[in-house]
Amino acid sequence: MEELEGVYRYLKTLVADFRPEDLGSLADSVRREVFPARSTVFREGDRYRKVLFLKRGLLKKSYATEDGKEFVKEFVWEGQSTTPYAAILRDEACTYTMEALEETEALSVEYDAIEALTRTNPRWLAVAKRLADFHFLNREDREMELLKFSAPERYARFKARFPHLLGRLRKQDIAAYLGITPVSLSRLEGRG
Repeated sequence: MEELEGVYRYLKTLVADFRPEDLGSLADSVRREVFPARSTVFREGDRYRKVLFLKRGLLKKSYATEDGKEFVKEFVWEGQSTTPYAAILRDEACTYTMEALEETEALSVEYDAIEALTRTNPRWLAVAKRLADFHFLNREDREMELLKFSAPERYARFKARFPHLLGRLRKQDIAAYLGITPVSLSRLEGRG
């Protein structure tokens, strides 16, 4: 199954000794999904228990305040995986919305199918640990940026860390990620 080959290659980057046979019963759980540009994958309040492995496209995770202001949590692009990890661990509804900014093709697997494999296969347990580590490090970096750096510094770091996203994102999405208004972002861009 071509879909599994992509998942296998991704998992092999996480755990070097991961083997094709480690995919086991996961083959029955993998589904190809295509999300049109500007479509919603899930909304705040939904219960979503899938892990997505992005083949192509770009996703945005964001919070919205009651008055409609948006704060972007993170972006996810091809070659990465994502899931509403905290909501799954707490067995709660999602606290943010995930939207496809571009047409996005992903392979989806139910979280419970992966969780079951971690109980019987040490390489799957290693995969789960690497994914949790990746999630933790991203959160740590994001928290530090928001608490420690000024808006100009956050923007400079964004451009340095994500140059491949600059032409793919709307200014308002970058501003919402940086925690500033689009007008403030325009001023920062004007500085050069």
